[in-house]
Amino acid sequence: MEPFRFTIRYADFNSELLPVDRALLRDHPDMHRKGVEDFFMSRFSKMGGVATVVPHADSVDIAWTPSKFLNDQSVFEKALELLKEGSYEQAEPLLIALAGRPTCNPQVLLNYGMMLSDQGRLDEAVKYLAKATEKMPGLADAWNALGVACQRKGDKVKALESLHRSHAIEPGNPHTLRNLGGLLEESEPEQALEYLKQASALLPADQQAQYGYGLCLFKANRLEESDAVLRRVISLAPYNEIAELAKSLRTAIAHKNLKSGPSGDTRLDAVMYCLAALEKFAKSGPEARQSITFEIAMLGRSGLDINDSAQKYTLKSMPGKFSGLQLVSYMYVGMRQLAPEMDPGIDLSKEYEAAKQMHDRSVRD
Repeated sequence: MEPFRFTIRYADFNSELLPVDRALLRDHPDMHRKGVEDFFMSRFSKMGGVATVVPHADSVDIAWTPSKFLNDQSVFEKALELLKEGSYEQAEPLLIALAGRPTCNPQVLLNYGMMLSDQGRLDEAVKYLAKATEKMPGLADAWNALGVACQRKGDKVKALESLHRSHAIEPGNPHTLRNLGGLLEESEPEQALEYLKQASALLPADQQAQYGYGLCLFKANRLEESDAVLRRVISLAPYNEIAELAKSLRTAIAHKNLKSGPSGDTRLDAVMYCLAALEKFAKSGPEARQSITFEIAMLGRSGLDINDSAQKYTLKSMPGKFSGLQLVSYMYVGMRQLAPEMDPGIDLSKEYEAAKQMHDRSVRD
């Protein structure tokens, strides 16, 4: 097998790959150069074969003759395997070596560029992904990856140009639809909504695609549709960061819906639920109040439907079945009494004050 030969400038090497503090390396250039040389020698030696490095003033020449691989394709397959495992540090030397071939497989450029983009090394990512699009101008995935890297870099014009190019090549590419819709969400929400709707249908198990669609529906004030999508987001993985964003957005929807109730500024049903909570907590005492409030707060992390009057929720700390608005009202009253400085996530202040006046009058009478 023909040896791999390439040159890398010390200044271009990703110092995060070295087990030494970057500030220390900046102050000790000799240590930095030695670290770069040792990195390649170590990685290629572990892969089998013979590796040599020839240092120069500002760069190093590296040669590697593998012993465990039959050809470049088998080296690339090993690099892909390492990428799937998340072993970027081990995959990178192989990708650098492959990218240095005069007859480099353009898929090497694409995968290396995507890895760099995911690591936040965006200048390098754009360089490799641009080369990939030059060699594979008809590949939608390459333009999509370039668009994502440009967006992360803050170059929205180039990102839109690349993502539109990807969409023109393959209109049904779900990842392009998701990314293009996400990028257009602020400036052209109606156009974004169509892209995100398609992405959502094509990627039913992709939580990011579902959340993007739900968020765009929310911004378009299509609250009922948004809430249905956000429930799906949470069901896919209830405890990760995207699910938490979806839960927060459902709370915002509940707040909007609450203030659009039939009584205008104040919902009479919420007033009566708050009054019932005040009476319940006055009789049961602080321990029960805390238990009920905290249990509802935990249940509310998955979203409580305050627009459905059906009594479909149950608690361990209080017998019976309850509607979503009923529980939210109990939680609001409990939090106002336990920790008034905390934000309950929904504004029932007018309903609470009205209920409190009624409760105080009944106590006086």
